[in-house]
Formats: sequence, C-alpha cells, structure tokens
Amino acid sequence: VYVTINAVVIKEDVYDSHDYKSKGLVKKADYSLAVFPFKATKQLNCLGKKVSIDELNTLITNAFVENLVPSRKFNLVDRNNLDNYADELALITDDMTLPENKVKLKNIVSADYILVGTIENFSATETKEFIEFTGETSYESSSKLKLSYRILETATMEIVSSGSVEKKFSKESAFSSCYNVEELLVGRAV
Repeated sequence: VYVTINAVVIKEDVYDSHDYKSKGLVKKADYSLAVFPFKATKQLNCLGKKVSIDELNTLITNAFVENLVPSRKFNLVDRNNLDNYADELALITDDMTLPENKVKLKNIVSADYILVGTIENFSATETKEFIEFTGETSYESSSKLKLSYRILETATMEIVSSGSVEKKFSKESAFSSCYNVEELLVGRAV
C-alpha cells in the first residue's frame, strides 16, 4: 500500500493473517486431531488409595501424543495450553511486535477430528500371605486398566471410529508404586 502525504510517497506494508504459512519442520498429515481428557465412569483405586483422575488423564494424553506425533498419521492440535497461547497472543498484539510477525494471529488450526474417551476401570491390588514355615511374606499383585475411546469428526460429531482396550498386569511381588503401575498399563493400552 502506498500513501501520499504532502507529496511524499510512503510505502507501508500490509500483512494479512491469511498470508502466514506454518513453518512445519516435517511433512504434515492430511488431518488434524485434538486429544481431550478422558472421563472416569467410577471411582478408581490403586492399592486401596483413591487415584487422581487428573494425573491419570495426563498420563493417557501424554501417551497418545508421544505415540501419534512420530507416526505422522495426524497433525496433533494442542488444546491443553490455551492459557500459554493467550500470553503469547498478548505479546504478539503489543505495539513492540513487528507488523510481519502479527500475521501469526488468528491462525490456530482447527481439529478435523477429536479423540474422546472414558476410563472404564483402573485398579491395582496386592495380597500378601505370611508363610509360617519360612517366616517370609509372599506378595501377589495385579492391576487392570480399561479404556473406551471414540474418534469424532469435529464438523458433524459423527463417530468415525470407536473401541475399547483392556490391559492387565500381575506379578508375584509387591508393586513399587501406583504411578509405575499406571504408567505401565497406560503405555500398553495406548
């Protein structure tokens, strides 16, 4: 755009957010996917203690992201860090930002599909038995995780895919911690 002020021509660059092209480092997939936190259908427990749904969801979401990003089957869209995005947006809209950097605004990618699910069951139990003859204590530990999922087309909320997976783990000793059991089963389920 050229503007004439008192016979002086001033060139002013005009940038449009549609001009911005993502600087993807790798070839992008054809479709984008957002992974939403799973819901729990009932109280979950691990070794007699209440399981934090938020912590279990973090494990599940991270496991999906860690498995799907390298596969390049979907472009993953982050919806968990919108507060960080708002901070960056405030910085970009500030007068100190160069106009050509402001084209980054309004370019959030919409998700073609969303992954939603339910934690149907998670439990970890231990039984111990005192062996009188040897004076030792014997442990038997078992755990189970069942996840149900759906992939929905965002525009129509049509169910594109659905299923469930159940994983079990047991051993003839005590579990070291609930977190290790959760991490192991989530990794296997995803």
